[in-house]
Amino acid sequence: MFKKYKLILLVILILGVFVMPSNFFRNMTKNVVDHIKYRGALVTGEITADNGDGTYNVKINNASSAYKKVETVTYGAVFSVGEIVVIGYEYGNKESPKILGSAKKIPQEPKEVEVDYSGGCAGVQTETVIIYSNITNGCVASYTSGVYDDRPYATLHDLASADATELNWDDGFLGQRLAGELYEIYRCFLIFDTSSIPTGATITSATLSFYPEDLDDILTDFNVVIQNGQPNYPNYPSIDSDYYYGHYENNGGQINTSTLTISAYHSITLNSNGKAWINKGGNTKFCLRSSRDIASITPTGEEYFYFWNLGDTTKRPKLTITYEI
Repeated sequence: MFKKYKLILLVILILGVFVMPSNFFRNMTKNVVDHIKYRGALVTGEITADNGDGTYNVKINNASSAYKKVETVTYGAVFSVGEIVVIGYEYGNKESPKILGSAKKIPQEPKEVEVDYSGGCAGVQTETVIIYSNITNGCVASYTSGVYDDRPYATLHDLASADATELNWDDGFLGQRLAGELYEIYRCFLIFDTSSIPTGATITSATLSFYPEDLDDILTDFNVVIQNGQPNYPNYPSIDSDYYYGHYENNGGQINTSTLTISAYHSITLNSNGKAWINKGGNTKFCLRSSRDIASITPTGEEYFYFWNLGDTTKRPKLTITYEI
């Protein structure tokens, strides 16, 4: 019986030698061909998407984009998103990648990508607007008038209400003067409709421009200074009590009268104070005063001038604002 089984096993072994080699040598041959086919063209890549049809998207090294629908060399091979795999190119052809199998996971360094925000609506937008002052600008003044009015300069300077208020003026007087023994002080208010500026905007620069009409009465130069009294002062339209110096403070920008001419606009660049005083979504109200008035320096002669408002509407005061949104 034992010899009988040995004979059967021997027959099976002999049959195996002649029957099995076809598949065995076929697989061996394929492996050799594949090795030659992809030799010298192997890289690693990361699976970025499983397409569900046996193909995968693979990003090679630090490329900015991935290969789409890459097939596997071994039919039915399964890989996971994020897995590092070996990629081969058939005979070095970069247009024919194949996934050969898994590789040791090697973290990829992020690649810096430059983004261009210059086109379309992306990024910050910059706008510049020019706003002319309201025709109801106001000027206020105090002055002594003669024998029966000999108030000293300090009294005039600190008055709670003006001796005169002028609205819708052709030209605005600004500064101080001593004529004989008579003192005069002039302060002006400019109103701008800045409601067109979005409340969320960032104002990057602004200038207040005015056009002098006559400079002959400046014997002592001074700075034209922008001051703030918002939200309460000046009133709109102006009233006598807007004259009181205590309603206004700080310096939003200035220009010296020695630089002025009567043939052009002159601009005061608003500093950080002045830009912060611009009322986005509403009216902006500025007070213009002489620096010598602000310092309570008694005038010794002529130190005032006047500038255009309605006398020539093409030369009205204007506010130029640049902002980002």
